[in-house]
Amino acid sequence: MSEKKTIRSNFEEWINNQTIEGAKLIHTDDGIRFDADFAVAEINFYEFEILVTELRITNKKNDETEFFLHFELRDLDYAKELFGEMLETFEELRSRHKVQVLLSCTSAFTTSLVAQKLNEAADLLGLDFTFTAVPFMELYQNAQDYDMILLAPQISYEGARIRKVLRDKIVVDIPPRLFATYDTSGILEAIRSEYDNRTRGEKKLSGRKLVSIETSELKIAAIVVLIRSRNQFHVICRTYCGGKILDETEAIRRKERLDITIRDVLDTVIYKNKNDHFDAIGVTVPGEIYEGKVYNLLAVSEMDIKGVFEKRYGIPVIVQNNTKSGILGFRSRHSHYKNCVLLSQSFGARFGGCGAIVNGRLVEGAHNSAGEIKYVTRQFYGLSIKETYGVNPEEMLLNMDFIVRMVIGLMDPEIIVIRNGMIPDIDALRSTVLKSIPERNMPKLRKIEDEDVLEYMLLGIMDLCLKSLEDLNAK
Repeated sequence: MSEKKTIRSNFEEWINNQTIEGAKLIHTDDGIRFDADFAVAEINFYEFEILVTELRITNKKNDETEFFLHFELRDLDYAKELFGEMLETFEELRSRHKVQVLLSCTSAFTTSLVAQKLNEAADLLGLDFTFTAVPFMELYQNAQDYDMILLAPQISYEGARIRKVLRDKIVVDIPPRLFATYDTSGILEAIRSEYDNRTRGEKKLSGRKLVSIETSELKIAAIVVLIRSRNQFHVICRTYCGGKILDETEAIRRKERLDITIRDVLDTVIYKNKNDHFDAIGVTVPGEIYEGKVYNLLAVSEMDIKGVFEKRYGIPVIVQNNTKSGILGFRSRHSHYKNCVLLSQSFGARFGGCGAIVNGRLVEGAHNSAGEIKYVTRQFYGLSIKETYGVNPEEMLLNMDFIVRMVIGLMDPEIIVIRNGMIPDIDALRSTVLKSIPERNMPKLRKIEDEDVLEYMLLGIMDLCLKSLEDLNAK
């Protein structure tokens, strides 16, 4: 038996001996799956020059991928470790497989009582709903972990703004009569009806544009790491050749092993394309990049991505901050702007990154730390790293007002592109900034979504790879 078949056989045998409560073990053509009423966990095997293992968890409630990665199966202990990480996510989903409803009021005193009564009624009726109460000031900090938001009459006037910020959540106002009389059956019927109406229909499709760009015949593997929330990061690897997109691979994880995740994704991509030679690898990540090393990212003090990956793959590796790559990608699509800025923040974060082009040139600084907004905002607000997340829209508006004014004062751009899920109304931000900035100095403000910023970051790191290869060939 070959080494690949032996290690696969040993891993499958080990998996077969694992028991997951409430999940049925099913053997498929590609591997093994654990099927529960709330989620499906898949372990699939693909043979290239190496044996690639895919781990994926799909949430049955919303068809969303909760955990996804590829890795080369060559170390049984490492495979067991990743399986354990997948199992942690699976068990977390089990604990919240019911529809999670967050009740909010001004103080949460009354809604705590309502939540208790609703939980008792849901248990009695066998309904898959569970309720938690928080004061309004903590709503946005907790909302991402819930499926529905239930607003008490006292704060129903906030409903329109909450729906703008929490666009992916179901937001329901409790009718005053039902709330005042603690009519749990009436409240349950209202939220069941709204939940069924909102979740009925086709599965959501990805909004990714998958835009090709004109390039030479050089083949590039471009990787983007985007922090989506305080608990999750997303890795995208796209391969380009001759101006066309050949393939795209991704990983979704909640752990801090970012360098290993990138390596596993790259191994999969390179071996899937084993008959073709890659000319360069581009990696663009959050954090400070200096001489190919990444600092201050997800509690990792230093990662020598360039040195380690060039030794591993034997080809040039270009590493850049993802917001800087993003502004390069934006300008590649909007070349008429000579002075432009990208501000990118994950949902609820007080600060993110700033990528800037001034007079047609990327602003990097002496140590490539230009654009590290945390050095200004964290000190300005007296924050620790643990206090990075948890702002509400009012705080975010003030925070972004400060950042935008700082950017205007320092760089005077023609346009500022903003990725920030807690700023749904870009006109409100503009009006706030105009209280301090003369109209004649006011740049355009453009809001973009995660899908847009991913495209710009991919295009930007691709462009950097091509320029670096041109420079190498010119020497």
